Amino acid sequence: MRTHRPLAAALFTFALTAPMWLLSACTYVLTPPSAQAIADPVQIALVSMGSHTELALPRECGAYAQYSFGEWEWCAMENTGPRAILLLVPHRGTVARQSFQDMPAVLAQPAAVQVLEMTVSHRRAADLLARLDAYFEARLDQAHSPEGSNYTFVPSDESYTLLGNNCNVVLVRWLEEAGVEVSGHGPDGSFRLNAPEPSAIPVPRAQPRVLAGPGAAPTPPVGHAE
Repeated sequence: MRTHRPLAAALFTFALTAPMWLLSACTYVLTPPSAQAIADPVQIALVSMGSHTELALPRECGAYAQYSFGEWEWCAMENTGPRAILLLVPHRGTVARQSFQDMPAVLAQPAAVQVLEMTVSHRRAADLLARLDAYFEARLDQAHSPEGSNYTFVPSDESYTLLGNNCNVVLVRWLEEAGVEVSGHGPDGSFRLNAPEPSAIPVPRAQPRVLAGPGAAPTPPVGHAE
């Protein structure tokens, strides 16, 4: 029996990771509204950290709030032990927020692998930001800010699942709410723009200009518009 254990372990590992290999080959295609269709243009940005994505939305003052969705224990409490298999079933979700003083600071994040900057309607971006801010700030009494981090986390009404309702799935709903058409699939897939303008922006490796900051509660959960 002992001679079969390595094979059994390898098969188990393959069964666990194969779905992620398949999903990583999938791509979400983003089509922002045409410039001619926008009377009040404003810039938003999808920020990819690799397998994790976040959405930067502008404030009236020119600063940016960057929102993301994740699993509470992994993201907020930094419990990053061997939890991958546990995340295949629903766990407590979290909404995270961090603040940047302007778009150059968003672009300069050291952890960012790619930033996709898009032009959308100011009204739609502002409505989405107002909803997320309201959701977030209604839960500040439960907020957690890890030491040395620019993030603040609050509990989410939505559960997190690795293959079902992860950061990318929720972010797609936010993008659609902002007026970006999203096609393709794959909850752990990559993103690309289906437009020559705006285009993918290489992330500069300059030192970021990050403002320390914190970080919704409409009836619908985060990711769903009323």
